[in-house]
Amino acid sequence: VSKKEASNLIGETGTVLTDLRPAGTIKIGNKRFDAVTAGEYILKGASIIVVAEEGSKIVVEEKS
Repeated sequence: VSKKEASNLIGETGTVLTDLRPAGTIKIGNKRFDAVTAGEYILKGASIIVVAEEGSKIVVEEKS
């Protein structure tokens, strides 16, 4: 994912496709992205929100 695309995702919500431990795959809309968490483990199927982009990394948190 290019940096421009990742920065456009901040604030977007999606679903975890593979367990994030802390890296894995998420889905936002119809697109899949590689993502990481801030360190917490997020299970497959959980709802997430994109909170930051660090270089080419998409950083997510579990949505409460």
